[in-house]
Amino acid sequence: MLNDRVVPFFEQHDLKLMRMPTDRGTEYCGNRENHKYELYLAVEDIDHSKIKAKSPQTNGICERFNRTVQNEFYAIAFRKKILYLY
Repeated sequence: MLNDRVVPFFEQHDLKLMRMPTDRGTEYCGNRENHKYELYLAVEDIDHSKIKAKSPQTNGICERFNRTVQNEFYAIAFRKKILYLY
């Protein structure tokens, strides 16, 4: 998505993408030489800022969305599976 949508949008509007904040998930973080996302950011000279885990002050919208998905989908599905086991 970054390469397909975000970077082209910034280029189209003549903006330089200087920093990409992400959480500390394995899909975003890893060894720069082996991790595709880290390598891409390094090649494009984009600073990678990693936010603190479960930090709504830093990443409130995403944290709230994650909690809603967890409460409305995962917690309910997990509860139903436990009820069916009995």
